[in-house]
Amino acid sequence: MKKILAMILAVCMVFALCACGESSQPAAASSGGSSTPAASSGDSSAPAETQEWDSGRTIGMNLFVAGTPTFEIFAQLTRVFTDALGDTVETFNDQQDINQVQADAETMVNFGCDGVIWWGVMDPFFQVGSPTYNNAGVYFAFNDCAPMGEELRAEIQDMEYFAGSCSSNNYLLGTQMGEAAVADGCKVALIFANEIGSTVVDRANGFKEVFEAAGGKVVEVSHVSAAGGEHIEATRNFLATYPEIDCIYGVSVDYITGASTITAGLDHEVKLYGTDVNAEVLPRLLDGTFAGLNGGHWCGTYISAALLLNAMDGHTILGADGKPLYLYAPSVVVTPENADSYQKYFIDDIPYHYEDVAYMLYRNNPDVSYKDYEDFLANYSVESVVAMREG
Repeated sequence: MKKILAMILAVCMVFALCACGESSQPAAASSGGSSTPAASSGDSSAPAETQEWDSGRTIGMNLFVAGTPTFEIFAQLTRVFTDALGDTVETFNDQQDINQVQADAETMVNFGCDGVIWWGVMDPFFQVGSPTYNNAGVYFAFNDCAPMGEELRAEIQDMEYFAGSCSSNNYLLGTQMGEAAVADGCKVALIFANEIGSTVVDRANGFKEVFEAAGGKVVEVSHVSAAGGEHIEATRNFLATYPEIDCIYGVSVDYITGASTITAGLDHEVKLYGTDVNAEVLPRLLDGTFAGLNGGHWCGTYISAALLLNAMDGHTILGADGKPLYLYAPSVVVTPENADSYQKYFIDDIPYHYEDVAYMLYRNNPDVSYKDYEDFLANYSVESVVAMREG
């Protein structure tokens, strides 16, 4: 059933209050009780096969940069479910405008979305957008990004229409590349991160902590934007100021793609490491332009979509603590050895199709519980996907 209750959103945002990220790997789910209606941890009063299920619903999803592999994959994986159920995905393009992310909440409610999968990116946005959905009676789930402040997370968990969250483990993404740089013998690093306050900044934190713990030195964590080529000039300036830099980590591959135009002209090697591997950059790992890449954390979209659809079907999935889930998707390190498999099953195709993940929906599996989602994430890897496809 569509619920269209528009509300006028007027908020004064203070970005300086936004947290920069947690330094430890987050737990699979938070603790506490819940006021979520019609919740499910595996049992229900009505068998799924005897119920009539809704279809024709509209799922809203914002894409920070529509048309790019990093964000289009979110919509593609959501459609794995919606195409099978007779629902549709309506995407909203933020056009790389960070302020548009907050405006999306009101826009998607006014559009008449029946449910929303939201890329909220910053705590001030989560603080404003979540009540917008909840007050409008629109179920919402978080994907790729989740609130970092514990008080805010708990407040959202108690909202009636919060379906749950599966976000990237940004700290893990950073530590994986930090470990790769250490293993390659790097000693002095430059890090490019996103805007201060973005949840993605925790990738920089992870790299920095691992690198420094191994005796390395990080000369700078730059928050210059990757849009408009600003990071390219920044790379040139940092390398001139710190000629001892022997590696660069970018929290997105856009940073190291730009940096490579500068490092290619140097008379010494500067190794490049980046997150969010895609079809355009994978060949550059194989030809040695990039020393390390990781990604695949978008697999969490399978979870976010299933959590939302279950809640819309009246069966919110709760954790052992009785509250909607905050889960974190793992990432995979792409190496020359597994690059062909990653290309085949993660770029040319998607790792899981509907028949592989249909069990995540209550309407197909009345016994589904949070443990199924945790198991899915725990077993996710390039090797497990290859074994499933070729086994």
